Amino acid sequence: MKFLTLSIAILFTQLTFAELDPRVDKVALYSMRKDPVKRNWDWVDAVFLYGLSEYGKNHTDPKMQEKIYSYLKSYQGHWLKKGLPDINRSDACPSALTALTLAEDWGNSSYIANLDPVINYLKNEPRNSAGTINHLGHSKLRFFYPSSIWVDSLMMIGVLSSKIGSFQEDHEFLEFAAKQPSIFADRLQDSKDHLFRHAWYEKSNRVVPEAAAYWLRGNGWALVSILQILEGMPEDHPLYQKNLSIFKSLADALIQSQRKNGFWGTLINIPEAYDETSGTALVGYGLAKGYRLGLLDRNAIESAKKSYEALLTKIKKTKKGYSLRGISSETNPTPMFFYLIIPKIPDKGYGVGPFLMLSSEMELNK
Repeated sequence: MKFLTLSIAILFTQLTFAELDPRVDKVALYSMRKDPVKRNWDWVDAVFLYGLSEYGKNHTDPKMQEKIYSYLKSYQGHWLKKGLPDINRSDACPSALTALTLAEDWGNSSYIANLDPVINYLKNEPRNSAGTINHLGHSKLRFFYPSSIWVDSLMMIGVLSSKIGSFQEDHEFLEFAAKQPSIFADRLQDSKDHLFRHAWYEKSNRVVPEAAAYWLRGNGWALVSILQILEGMPEDHPLYQKNLSIFKSLADALIQSQRKNGFWGTLINIPEAYDETSGTALVGYGLAKGYRLGLLDRNAIESAKKSYEALLTKIKKTKKGYSLRGISSETNPTPMFFYLIIPKIPDKGYGVGPFLMLSSEMELNK
């Protein structure tokens, strides 16, 4: 009987205090081995750096905080000196997020000029018939895909617009951000399953994939992005309740589709799809933060805890440090079959960043 009682106590401790796992710092440090001045101004590194900033600002160890702060400054300082590449598509925008977080969360506005080319793009890039910006903007890549919106853009342009609007008290940016969830949901969110397709092609007015198949990381982007946009909206805004309804319906659908092992599949509703790390981290973060902000019920935090426990099993100790595994490679809108064969690559920034965000959120939810 004593053994049973002790076992239950140990299990409870593991479930309650998993957020203190020391391997999380080691995962962060492993990715920080890469010189920040060698990181690109693109979405892959941007998501890692944003996650690192969110993780660092809530860290309880001043030494770790200082390492993260110095890393972020080195990155933004390098690009401030070098000059940004051409901002010509959505994926070129989110690196500006850490220029904002350094100002807002770390009290350092030295790099805020890195926002200017991104602000110019967001303000002046032509809108499509849906009222948003084509995912590939005016880049040469647009020739490979027709005029389209991708669920990724909710993060790339929606969150950034919301945060710029709040930081600069810019009503135009705030209104643009507030409109994005319903624009994307009206075209990408399935009316029955409440999950998002990957993309919508404007000229043919069709979604991709056309089959009922829902890409996990894209749904993670949607969940987190709509939540971040809601944070920047007053509750009496005309679109607040609609955006909240979109967020809740998506959150509920994701909770219901979580696997027993705590993961979601890279295609959420396809049983043979492999467990995927980056999307699981994004969904876990969105559910945990939604619960903390009082927008979701207890089921959300329980689901987030399960996802976090699952993700800890994807940490692998190597000779060089602690690596995060199971992250699907870059993914373009395709027919359903191709999502199932996208390879998994360890330590991609868009997997490590959300994992750090979820880790920080679990700490805040203690």
